[in-house]
Formats: sequence, C-alpha cells, structure tokens
Amino acid sequence: MVVERSWLLGVFACALAVPTACGGISQSTVDGEAGESSGGIGASGGNGSGAGPGAGGGGTGGVGGAGGNPPTPAGGSIQTGGSGGTSTGGKGGFSVGGSFTGGTGVGATGMGATGGTSPMGGTGGTSPMGGTGGTLPRPDPRIPWDATGFIHATDNSFGIQGTWYLATDCAGAVAVGLPCTQPDLSLIGPDMQPGWATSPEKVCMRGVAPQVVADPATGMPAYALQWGALFGFNLADGLAYNAALYGIRGFQFDITANFEARIRANVVTTTTVGVPHFVELFIPTVNQTVYFSDALQGSWVTAPVPLDTSALTSLEFHVYTNTTATTPFDICVSNMRVIL
Repeated sequence: MVVERSWLLGVFACALAVPTACGGISQSTVDGEAGESSGGIGASGGNGSGAGPGAGGGGTGGVGGAGGNPPTPAGGSIQTGGSGGTSTGGKGGFSVGGSFTGGTGVGATGMGATGGTSPMGGTGGTSPMGGTGGTLPRPDPRIPWDATGFIHATDNSFGIQGTWYLATDCAGAVAVGLPCTQPDLSLIGPDMQPGWATSPEKVCMRGVAPQVVADPATGMPAYALQWGALFGFNLADGLAYNAALYGIRGFQFDITANFEARIRANVVTTTTVGVPHFVELFIPTVNQTVYFSDALQGSWVTAPVPLDTSALTSLEFHVYTNTTATTPFDICVSNMRVIL
C-alpha cells in the first residue's frame, strides 16, 4: 500500500489531541480505504489506483473526511468519487463528496454535502440544512447542419432535428394568373428547387418577390396570394418541439444581405401555420436575437393566440411583399444558436 497525503492530516491532528481523537490514515490501494476517527477530524479517502474510489473517514461529533477521487488515468472503469465521511451528532458536522458524487452530511445543525461537478453534476448530500447539488457543464448553443441543410439531433444538445426548406408564393399566385416570386436560377437547393442553396456554413436564398396587385376575386391587395418567399428549418421533423423543456428562450444568428431591408423571423407552431408569430428584423445583421417573448402575430390576425413554445415546428426567414414595388433579395443565414 502507498500512504496517501491524508497521513499528514492525521499527524497534525495527533499533535493537538489525544490519540483516540485523531483521524485515521487513508491509504491508496485498489479501493482507497476509509480513515477512521472518533470526536476528531476524519481522514480523507484514498484516491483509487485501480477500479475503486476512496471513501472519506467518518467523524463522530466532528467533521467527516473528504471523499476520494476516481481512478486515474486508466486505472479502472468506475466513474464515481468516494463518498464523503459522515459526522453524526456533532454540531456543525459536515462531509464533502468526491469529484463526481456528493457525500452525505448528518448532524443536528450540520451542513449538507457538496455534490460533484463533472461530467455530470453530483447529488447534494442530505442533512437538516440540505446539501448543495453539483453543476452541469453549460451546453454548446450551436445548431449545426450538414451540406444538404439537414440538422441531426446527435449534433446539438437540444434534440433539434429537421431540414432546411424553401417556400414561395408561386403555387397560389400562378393559379389565379398573378405574378409570383422569381427565383435566381443560378442557385439550386438540395431538393433541386431553384432560388436557394445550402452548405455546412450557411443557407442562402436569392430572387425577386413580386409587387402586390389586386386580387381578381376581391379587388383588394392580394397579400394572401403574393406573400413573397421564405426559408427555414424544422425543429422536430415537422412535429411539435417543446423548447421550454430544454430551457430555450429564442434563437440567435447572423444574416448577410446585398441590401438593407426588413424581413420577418417567423416562429411557427402546430396551430399557427399561415398566421405565425414573428419578429421584425433589419438586415444585414450579426448576433441577431429572436426571443419567443417578443414574437407576436400580425395585426391582421383576427383571433391572436399566445405563442405556445411547447408546440413549435419551425423557424423561418420571410421576405415579404408590398404594393409599391418588387422586392429583390439575396440573403444568407449562418451561425445559428439557441438562447438559454
């Protein structure tokens, strides 16, 4: 057996108290041994050199020892730090957990154990005052996609999976003989549709949205038919995505453009297709934020509803139209992130 550093603690304690009150010596073996003490300070647990963690020494009426750390670097497979020593009946007694799992503090007015910190937060100990739980690493906020514009759930920390897509007003407008969005034929998307393109770095859309004219059926501006063009991505393959479950408050991204204009970032749910909540954006922009709390439905929606962040389907970027002129566009979205 190799004597662990906690031997020094025992020597120091023995210099100050009678031998029976001294903390025991914790040694580093395949399973770190527990120090022992009665009425004094428990020794720290040994650091496992094989597959086992060390356990902290217990102190009766005193202070529990610190738990040992898991084996290093290739000394076994157990990934749980040694349990902190316990203090029983002693006022102010406490214990500190190992690197991964918090120990348990017991005492009339004792402090709880402190949980681990990596890679998963440890469990706080129990005592009349309760222990402190461990902390989890902050997740990576980025939402990457592949060359085809597909977002894999395994590539982000939030279970987001879906594909980028393009939509224009041509189906409805052309059906009644009205002009519609003209795509740039030099861009071809992964679905072989012209007017857009994808790469792992960005997704782009280019073309000219029409000037809104009168609807032949009503004589009113045909906004519903000549609404322009948009591109966006699904969050759960088109099904409902619960952003609240992951603590997501919105999205952040960059938009490049060859012109200054306003577009809309649409936050679509399962029940608001066609009448989405949106935030107006002035482009080009970097580090643009879209908070769900800022997204509202348009003034033209007769029965607006609150945004249901538990039933989101997609985030879209909409180039909308007007009655005075056509709207050329050439925009790219990149560096997509969530806001937690």
